[in-house]
Amino acid sequence: MALSSRHHYIPEFMIKGFVGQDGKLSVYNAKRGVIDPIRKSPKQVFFEWNRNTFNISGVETDFVEGLFQFSESLFAPVYHKVVSQKGPINLEPIDLFHIIHFIGITNWRIPSRDEEVKRIIKYSTNKDLLFTIRNKETNQEAAAESYEWIMNQPAFIESSKLILAIRDYLMTDIAAHYESWKIYYSSTDVQLHLLGDNPIIKRDQCNPNIFQTEIIFPLSKGKTIYHTNGKTIRVLPPEHRAKIDVLMILQADKMVCSPNGDYLYHLVQLANQYKTEQQIHNLKESIFSVFNE
Repeated sequence: MALSSRHHYIPEFMIKGFVGQDGKLSVYNAKRGVIDPIRKSPKQVFFEWNRNTFNISGVETDFVEGLFQFSESLFAPVYHKVVSQKGPINLEPIDLFHIIHFIGITNWRIPSRDEEVKRIIKYSTNKDLLFTIRNKETNQEAAAESYEWIMNQPAFIESSKLILAIRDYLMTDIAAHYESWKIYYSSTDVQLHLLGDNPIIKRDQCNPNIFQTEIIFPLSKGKTIYHTNGKTIRVLPPEHRAKIDVLMILQADKMVCSPNGDYLYHLVQLANQYKTEQQIHNLKESIFSVFNE
């Protein structure tokens, strides 16, 4: 069987939640600071060629991509359930847990986290990463050299992003605080929201566990999930969504996509007015000021 080569770090089915009426997106190239003149399909964005293809003992394999696709297959039905609802979002607790887990995976999976993941694995033990290797016949644990070899393999480092997401999940009492997760939706016919390659708005960048801070994550052009971290949310002002989208542009590494080119153009102009780290910090605090203690 031929190996896959176009490896999306944001799944195509989610990207489709941000397309315009033509089924395509306008794309802002964050490296060049320009909007691409040609709109693109979900297949053409948020991917890298052979990102999850590795050579193991002389054999090319894309099994890591298969692991990510399996996790996507668990989330996809829940995602379609969310975006298909026009009014208040009705979900079972298990659905919300799938969304939360997907956000955790996305947090580690995006390319901008690659170097950080390498550092984490370098200074972690197998116990930190929640796994043990044992001989299936004797049940004897593998030697330290075996762990060292495995944890230095690029394929393991990439797949460990799934482990890090699970670890974050287990270190947080999600079940006791699932009411802190709120999905907001737009009731207008024209729904606009941006999706970037660094798509999670985090209040506390220093906390490595994404589930222990307030976050905002656009699920589609009309639906956004908020983690209040035990706080409440005041009525969202009309400009709140635009502020989120400006910050999405400012924290993007390579690209930001929008269902509407004119909307993207105007938001890029606004983002260009933020010249300093302090201005960006103030923008973020303004966004999270809707959270009450």
